Amino acid sequence: MKSKLIILILILTSLLSGCSTPMKYQNSMFNNTFFANKVIYFSLTQQSDKVRIVKNGPNRGETKTPDNRDVFKKSIENLALETKLNLKYTENKLFAAENEIIVTVDITDLKWMFNFSSAKMVSSLKYDVKNGKNYNIIGIHKNNSGGTKEWNLYNSLKNANYLFLKELEKN
Repeated sequence: MKSKLIILILILTSLLSGCSTPMKYQNSMFNNTFFANKVIYFSLTQQSDKVRIVKNGPNRGETKTPDNRDVFKKSIENLALETKLNLKYTENKLFAAENEIIVTVDITDLKWMFNFSSAKMVSSLKYDVKNGKNYNIIGIHKNNSGGTKEWNLYNSLKNANYLFLKELEKN
């Protein structure tokens, strides 16, 4: 009986300690000379509003369908706070000053994949920079508890936006 209790405690401890938390980007290293004095404006295409999350695998329950535009905007705002970069969301910015970069983003696919003990939200995004460069980025958020569509989408989009910024500074 005592050994079963110990095994149960070990299993619960491993499950609980394995739960993921949202990635924090405060300590992320960016090329300060590239991003210095730059403002990066992000806008989302109208088609992105229509993309729905497709669930795969065993899951229970249903949560409210998130507003992709609102969640994307929050992901940009919070990433700006965490990285201390000058990132802005805009509905429509046509012209850029010399220190501004305009990026149009298209959410092309949203998948929420479930396994026995984990879930993974995968967001596929296409970033079009006004200078003509295009980037296809996949954002991922994994966790062991499922959560809501909005929370997982937010973290997946934030991850994609971060990965885009890392690619942008390389070029």
